[in-house]
Amino acid sequence: GSQVESVAVSAGKAAGAAAKAAGGSDEDAAKFAAESAAEEAAYFRELDGKSPEDISDYAGQEALKAAKATGVSDLKAAEYAALAAGKVAAAQAEEEGAAAADIGEKAAAAAQKTGTASGATDAQAKPWAEAAKAAATK
Repeated sequence: GSQVESVAVSAGKAAGAAAKAAGGSDEDAAKFAAESAAEEAAYFRELDGKSPEDISDYAGQEALKAAKATGVSDLKAAEYAALAAGKVAAAQAEEEGAAAADIGEKAAAAAQKTGTASGATDAQAKPWAEAAKAAATK
């Protein structure tokens, strides 16, 4: 079935294209695309009153699609999607008033989950989870 592209993926692709137009590498573009798509996706899911885990899972899926569109490898796209999902999970936890350690754990869990859902192995996703945790707690 032909699926209509979500607003989140469109926004992510636009952010990626803008990064490239500004002289960024494919990897720069993928990072911006993933973050932008994840933020948009999270926003819409929040409006629907979804759970934080559902929000970060969905954000990760949309981030992956947007990152893949920039031409990076599937593994790189999975990495940026994982980091973007971790960022969303951290924001969700922060909104709920979670303790700093909890925020880091939630970011790590979301990154690991999105990474493996995006085709990475547990071992490949582990450093991404660590990076997401570090980013969330600094």
